[in-house]
Amino acid sequence: MEWRSYGHLNRVKGLKNNGRELLGHEIVFTEKRDGENVSLWVDSDNLVHISSHNMEKADDSIVSRIMEVPEYTNAIDLLETERKQYDKNYIVYGELLKTVGPTRIEPKRKHVHWILFDIWDGERFLDYTAVYQLGKHYRIPVVTAFFSFVPTTVEDVNNKVKELMGWCKRHRREGIVGKVYRSEPQIFFKEKIDIPELERIRPTQADRPMLPKMPE
Repeated sequence: MEWRSYGHLNRVKGLKNNGRELLGHEIVFTEKRDGENVSLWVDSDNLVHISSHNMEKADDSIVSRIMEVPEYTNAIDLLETERKQYDKNYIVYGELLKTVGPTRIEPKRKHVHWILFDIWDGERFLDYTAVYQLGKHYRIPVVTAFFSFVPTTVEDVNNKVKELMGWCKRHRREGIVGKVYRSEPQIFFKEKIDIPELERIRPTQADRPMLPKMPE
């Protein structure tokens, strides 16, 4: 197993086809927690690795924090047991929730915890049901799934996002993540309550700068 960065998630409007690629597919909406993206995995030599969002070897401060949370030993148990008994090589991705989150959106908490949000099997991300079942079996908390549906228009998607963002504001959550597990490739996107709604205007011919003519 080689490490895989979780990657950057765009908003619906930032997707390649502005959200049209979501139509006809089931979207599962989960909460986006306010913390540090930390992944755990085991290599071919059975060595445990701790990675962050963009770094295969996480910063020492992150390593020390996650090794102290109660979920750490359970996550290692998941990785090692699934590898030995079922020949499953997973990377587990979770949000390390400190006492005070980076955005200060969530209420202050007494203890640091790690909450599971995705599992990579070497080819694809497991669907939410599989992630939830593994989390429950190994006693690891999993992000909450709000809702799933199959949109027929982009307006359907935008309306549901607006509704869920209202929930996030009332319950002090950073935002939501939408996941299409059964498409090829899989499509993930995020929406956050602290990002302004700016209309994307594509430049027209008249908007293009007038460059001086090149000399002969």
